[in-house]
Amino acid sequence: GEFPETLGRYLLIEPIGSGGFGHVFRGFDPQLQRAVAIKVPRLERMRTVESTNRLLDEARKVAHLKHPGIVPVHDVGQDGQYCYIISDLVDGHDLSVILNEQKPGSRTLVRIVAEVAEILGYAHERGFIHRDIKPANILLDREGRAYLTDFGIAVTSHQIRYNDDTSLGTLGYMSPEQLGEEAHKLDSRTDIYSLGVVLFESLTGNKPYQADSLLELRKEIDSNPPLQPLLAEHKVPKTLASICLTCLKKNPNSRYATARQLANDLQKLL
Repeated sequence: GEFPETLGRYLLIEPIGSGGFGHVFRGFDPQLQRAVAIKVPRLERMRTVESTNRLLDEARKVAHLKHPGIVPVHDVGQDGQYCYIISDLVDGHDLSVILNEQKPGSRTLVRIVAEVAEILGYAHERGFIHRDIKPANILLDREGRAYLTDFGIAVTSHQIRYNDDTSLGTLGYMSPEQLGEEAHKLDSRTDIYSLGVVLFESLTGNKPYQADSLLELRKEIDSNPPLQPLLAEHKVPKTLASICLTCLKKNPNSRYATARQLANDLQKLL
């Protein structure tokens, strides 16, 4: 659809990304005279007043997280039918672009995942679960520092429709419990699983589960072991492979108990 030129006081300059959640624009804040990122959720997610309020509440809570690796949220608002969330504009690329274009070495990748695990540790200790860890939500600035974006605005598994290609991408990072009936009881270990998928994909170029349809993929995630031989094929060191597979355990109790523990194990390797 056509977007307005302004939302609230912010100017929309150009689209810089879109996903299951909605659209992201490079924007400008005329009052503070600075560039910002403007996230605009898809209208179909905003059908009810409740869903709009829930989203804006979540964004307001995220605004209280103060960590150098969490993209700060500055403002939320509504303008006509649109909701918007204003955050820092990180000058750089997300990890999905970097994996496709730059193919960084495994040391760099382990460092990035360790940084993200550390950021998650901070958020988890404050009661936040991200629920949508995937390369597109991990930003790297020009210096290569990792940032985590889109806290609390994840697409839930029942919002994933059965015909949407982008959702096949998102589904690949979801933990078995996110796809189950008990998805409302998720805890921080769902993020550890998803970060394990990111690590696996970073090291091998493939996700641990592959399928052509959402139904097949759900079955794979639910019942099959991850594609372990890929780790061997890519000569991933045994310790690193085992860290990765611990994150990917189907039972949350068999994974790392905390993201900090995962960060520590990865940092020891470095």
